[in-house]
Amino acid sequence: MLKNKLETNRWLRALDIAKASFWHDGYHTKYLEQIEDFIRSHRMYSPKISPELIPELYKLARARKIPMTKLVDRIIKEYLKNQGKIGEKSNVQEGL
Repeated sequence: MLKNKLETNRWLRALDIAKASFWHDGYHTKYLEQIEDFIRSHRMYSPKISPELIPELYKLARARKIPMTKLVDRIIKEYLKNQGKIGEKSNVQEGL
């Protein structure tokens, strides 16, 4: 999965350059177009964490000796579980 919009746009620009080069040299661009469709279909929204929460999350993650991303993932899963949004038979891994 691509990390962010900037990275996605870089890949799409590189594919545009490759497609132009392939077309100029007489090659088919169908495979490159399939890659482009794949990248576009796997783009996801990545919400930002409020800056004032970062120091506390950092300290908590460091105390638990886990990455901040894993900590935030666990916090969200626990919240959704408590709200009844994640059931026993969910595909989401618990990890808590």
